[in-house]
Amino acid sequence: MIKELSSPKLKNPIFICAWPGMGEVAYKTVLFLKEALEFRVFAKLEAQNFFKPSAVIVEKGVIELPTIPAGFFYYKKLSSCEFILFLGEAQPPLDKAEDLAKEIIR
Repeated sequence: MIKELSSPKLKNPIFICAWPGMGEVAYKTVLFLKEALEFRVFAKLEAQNFFKPSAVIVEKGVIELPTIPAGFFYYKKLSSCEFILFLGEAQPPLDKAEDLAKEIIR
């Protein structure tokens, strides 16, 4: 589920999407763009339906589930074009990747 935090007015933005993976090349590139050009967050993808806990956390005898990875949408308006970036906190499981991609571009 995507939770909007603000509603920027964008016309035909360029969309770039990344999450951690082999070598984290795409993720680090998009993270660099976000920080260097000072993108602003405008939405959060709450991804409970796409990730299953793969472990538990035990602290002082209490079992807790780990935090489910999320993803964040950022935008930037430049004089020549507009951008949307999506940064996911984790790579989706193979059986959920297509559904997650559809949710992201929805």
